[in-house]
Amino acid sequence: MEKTGLFEPCFFILAKYICKEDRLMDIIDKQTDRELLQSLIAETAKAKNEVRCAQQDLQKATGRLNFVVMLTNKLIERQGD
Repeated sequence: MEKTGLFEPCFFILAKYICKEDRLMDIIDKQTDRELLQSLIAETAKAKNEVRCAQQDLQKATGRLNFVVMLTNKLIERQGD
């Protein structure tokens, strides 16, 4: 079969997604409601932690940006002297 540009990668991505979805549905169908609820709690906790870490990263980045602005202003003031 001849490769035709973007078709091949898109086809394989779609095929992987379909296979992954089928495996996921198999896993879900084999779990009890209690096990699924426990998984939901665990995934929620992980997501909350990821959000907390992202907020901390935003605070750090904001601090760095504030430093850069302050230093830039200082250097501009020096040029005026």
